[in-house]
Formats: sequence, C-alpha cells, structure tokens
Amino acid sequence: MAPPYQGRGLGRKLMAHAEELAASLGFGEIKLYTNKLFAENVRLYARLGYRVDREEEFKGGIVVHMSKPIGTSHRK
Repeated sequence: MAPPYQGRGLGRKLMAHAEELAASLGFGEIKLYTNKLFAENVRLYARLGYRVDREEEFKGGIVVHMSKPIGTSHRK
C-alpha cells in the first residue's frame, strides 16, 4: 500500500470484509498467501488470527501460506 495510506486500518477493514463475505457464503476457513519478504503483511495477518500453514520456494522467493477459521463460531 502506498505510504500515505498506511496506518489507517484499511488493510484490517479489507480483511474483515473478506472474512465476513466468506462466512456469509458458508465457508469455514479463509486462506491467503504472501511473499515472505513482505514481513509486515505476515505480521498483520498473524495479528488478525491467521496461522502459517506452510512456506514454499517459488521463483527465487518464499511464499507463505496462511489460513484462519471463520464463521459464527470463530468470530471475536
């Protein structure tokens, strides 16, 4: 995200929207992946309750696969 827009909670809002949408469609889990070099992203997702499922090499980098249970029984 461009620096002027960082720190406004937009990432958290986008993730909350994605989780609500997935839950409304009946999904029990949401998955994502990011580049390990984007350490701030990995930390944000961890703070939001995502766990690292695995890491794998991809085109000279490391992909971090993460997931989080969602739905009415897992909401905070």
